[in-house]
Amino acid sequence: FFARQESIFTMATHLDAGIQVVILARGPSIKLETLTEDTPKPLLPVANMPLLSYQINELHNIGVNNFTIACTKDDISVIQRFIADCFDFDISYEFLELPSASNTLVCLKKLVQARKAKG
Repeated sequence: FFARQESIFTMATHLDAGIQVVILARGPSIKLETLTEDTPKPLLPVANMPLLSYQINELHNIGVNNFTIACTKDDISVIQRFIADCFDFDISYEFLELPSASNTLVCLKKLVQARKAKG
């Protein structure tokens, strides 16, 4: 994961800082069911820090402060509160609500539809 993430961020540094980033943070996981009963997957700790923190911090470090978080309706308020409590730098984000039983392809299709609707 981190090697792939690093290459994405390295590539993003060559792009205009005004790019729109989407963080796929969708629904529950059967494999992680006991860990995600009360905590959304993107807020699970990795090396004592929620995974979403790594993503937002790295995006901020390369100048990307505008992003969309694609997640389920149940996770929106928890993630929103986490961002408000944990980041003191200026970021702009929106949520794309996904069905809880969606896979990555469904997420991407919904994102494309939402972008087309915005014009």
